[in-house]
Amino acid sequence: MSEEQHRSSEDGPSQRTDLAQDRTEWAAHRTVLANERTFSAWLRTGLATSGAGLAVSELLGTGATGWLARLAGILLVLSGAGISLLARWRFHQLSAELKARQLPVMPSWVGNELAITVVLIAALVLLLLLVR
Repeated sequence: MSEEQHRSSEDGPSQRTDLAQDRTEWAAHRTVLANERTFSAWLRTGLATSGAGLAVSELLGTGATGWLARLAGILLVLSGAGISLLARWRFHQLSAELKARQLPVMPSWVGNELAITVVLIAALVLLLLLVR
């Protein structure tokens, strides 16, 4: 029998309850962090999609099929902005649920600022594609 198993078999019910409570609290914190990581990943995806739209338009936008590359670039940039807005909506939806369970969540203004920044970058890229 390992030392930890031996120790837990000697501990009383209150010690086991305390350990279970600690594990539950840590699991809740991992859930909050997972929500933040997922939000971050979606924002990165939105930003990368907007960047890919700019790259497609600029690299393939010459010649007879230039309009097609420009259209594909515009659609990618719009998709990147949409992904970021969807990420913001989902993040706030889950954060509200976690906050209702009295878990420490990131302030909502931080998520708003990050998502709006990515959307503004997408808007600038879109403007650049439309002007050229």
